[in-house]
Amino acid sequence: MEIGFGGGAALPRLLSGASFVCGVDRSDDVVSAATRKFADAVGAGRAQFHVGAVEKLPLQDATFTKALSVHTVYFWQSLEAGSAELARVLAPGGRVVLGFLPKRHMDRMNMPADIFTPREPDDIVAALNATGFREIEVRRPNSETAWAVATGVRN
Repeated sequence: MEIGFGGGAALPRLLSGASFVCGVDRSDDVVSAATRKFADAVGAGRAQFHVGAVEKLPLQDATFTKALSVHTVYFWQSLEAGSAELARVLAPGGRVVLGFLPKRHMDRMNMPADIFTPREPDDIVAALNATGFREIEVRRPNSETAWAVATGVRN
């Protein structure tokens, strides 16, 4: 499952390695475009795309084993509400992966405060911990990047 898949950059790779991929995005246009672009996978029952927000996912409980979201935590109304929803739709033992730029890097970009909420890695860890995730880690893919990746496993 990918939350906030936007232009769908990760979807081809996800589809090539999984028997089923579900995407949720806030934009009707993005969902329509993905449904058209990946029509073969949708028709074969290998993909579904839904309009929704991380705080209220239009998905059944304990359905997925993996969840991915990249560059979206800044738009979440609440880290804890979004994390709770991810925990709800992940099966026990399911893994979440959240890619983001930490607050100190986002602050340098002067993004509009009414749209973006820069996030501290510790705040993401706290939200995952409070909503039933364990084995939580935050890492940087390599020393040259500002990106961070938070991972956790649902209890």
